[in-house]
Amino acid sequence: MIPQLISNGPRRASTTFRNLARRSLLPIILFAAAKLASPLSAQQLGIVDTVCDVDLATCMDGIQGLRGARGIVVSPDGLHAYVASSLDNALIAFSFGPSSRTLNHLQTLFDTDAGVDGLDSARGVAISPDGAHVYVAALLDASVATFSRDSVTGMLTFVEIDRDGVWGVDGLAGAEGVAVSPDGAHVYGAGETDNAVAVFARETDSGSPSFGRLTYVETQFDGVGGVDGLHGAGALAFDPTGTHLYVASLRGNLGGIEGDDWLAAFARNPTTGALSFVQGLDEMDFDIFTGCTGVGNENSGVAVSPDGQAVFLTNPFFGTVAWFDRNPTTGVLTLADSVCDLNFGTDGIAGAAAVTVTPDGQSLLTASPAFQTLAVLQDLEIFLDGFESGDTSAWSATQP
Repeated sequence: MIPQLISNGPRRASTTFRNLARRSLLPIILFAAAKLASPLSAQQLGIVDTVCDVDLATCMDGIQGLRGARGIVVSPDGLHAYVASSLDNALIAFSFGPSSRTLNHLQTLFDTDAGVDGLDSARGVAISPDGAHVYVAALLDASVATFSRDSVTGMLTFVEIDRDGVWGVDGLAGAEGVAVSPDGAHVYGAGETDNAVAVFARETDSGSPSFGRLTYVETQFDGVGGVDGLHGAGALAFDPTGTHLYVASLRGNLGGIEGDDWLAAFARNPTTGALSFVQGLDEMDFDIFTGCTGVGNENSGVAVSPDGQAVFLTNPFFGTVAWFDRNPTTGVLTLADSVCDLNFGTDGIAGAAAVTVTPDGQSLLTASPAFQTLAVLQDLEIFLDGFESGDTSAWSATQP
């Protein structure tokens, strides 16, 4: 469990930044840093490898397909990584060096090439627990695409696309996020425009010709049947048992301009995959944002601790990371603490969007696309790598 982040209101961390890379490389750099060691400690955070797009003027030896890289997922065996790129409409596969942990390009799949579909403005990416399939949410395709994965080579093959408005599928307009339940039985797609979560059953029989394919089950819409918190649905996260699904909202990041939805919590039926609304969080229900600084128009991120006891939620508009205690039976969240940026970017979590927890549950990593920063929260200390300051000195951190 991550220790208490901050108490008695917002406070900033004293940090030194260094310039590491351009914004478009952020997801790849975050991945390399996170894979450096496990468990991750403050002394171990560092850049192992970076990969750039050939279209960058500063890229000396790059690959195609990384423009607008947004989503990234690592295979369960730790041998491969997959990146979704929204500007290149692509899905890129990488392998790791066995000892150096460097990224080695394997494959780039582009939307509409060789029969591939469902990558137009690819955003979220997820992998099944058995490692057999990769699923991609694409905003402009309003879809979830299925790819089979060769566990030895890491190569992907297009299988099918499930698109909003086709064969009864609903809720995927503006598809932003995708998640697979921990048991691999169901896949969930978040539609930012539809303010919804679409539910699919996944064929888990490896001997079936339909292995990995999806069958539409239902959709949960914001404002329907008492559901709240889905306005601008984006990131999704399950608790380790797959009992509850947490969906973060984009709209809450606009400071109430288009609504203040922040998160929706659902209970999951493990047999059918159907969802039952549990709780909605609105950002204005919490008095934790005074003096906090950030930017809008980025999706909030959500992550659950490995022990299932805590849920972490970012708010880019207010530069805030909030920690909620989780009731394992009901799934209900209760605010425990928060930390925020008080100086518009210099504290490292202004615009914090993506968030993840290390496997040992001791460190929390956030990424801010707007300010091009990474932050690690651990043991009441915040360690950061800045992408915008130009300071090339060694990074450091102090107790806040």
